[in-house]
Amino acid sequence: LDAFCAVASHFEKCIFRNLKIQNASFGAGMDQSTYTDCIFENIDFFSSTPGIAVFENCSFINVDARQFICTEVELINCTFSGRFRKVVLSGSTLASESNYTKSKINRISNNDFRGVKFEDFGFRGGVDLENQKLPMDNGFVYIKNGKEFLYEKRIESNKIANLQQKNDVNKLIDIYMYEVDEGQTQLYVSSGTVPKKLRDAFSWLFTA
Repeated sequence: LDAFCAVASHFEKCIFRNLKIQNASFGAGMDQSTYTDCIFENIDFFSSTPGIAVFENCSFINVDARQFICTEVELINCTFSGRFRKVVLSGSTLASESNYTKSKINRISNNDFRGVKFEDFGFRGGVDLENQKLPMDNGFVYIKNGKEFLYEKRIESNKIANLQQKNDVNKLIDIYMYEVDEGQTQLYVSSGTVPKKLRDAFSWLFTA
């Protein structure tokens, strides 16, 4: 398909199977679209603007999600397997990113991501990672208290003798601290999600 576009729609117990979608908008327009007890199997899709959509009790089986930037998507009790490439799941929508007058909370809860291979992936805006099942392979690290961890590492970084290494470490700390300040207090990160020039800094930060 060249495009898939749902506007103020409700799908229940629907099966989407064996599709390649060049541009998917699961919730276009101003109103929310919902997907309940649906199955998405062998789906390859690109979705830089997925829209306002709620997926509840859905199964995503062997999906390849690319450029799936979810600022107004909610996921509740869903299971996933396949690949996530350049995917962002946000626990809140800033007023500046939407038509709301203030920030809106997105429900992302009780999902099972253990069957997913994450490539350039991130949680943002306050997703409760204690309420998700996450894969802990492919070099991913989980930090429950991101702010405390980063403050401690900032202090430790003062002992680094090599100036370039110290600068790289602090640059990476700044990146993660920005995410924490934006509400993502728990960190789930991998060296594969940072620029190559900062991967040595990543190793220091999470193994030192």
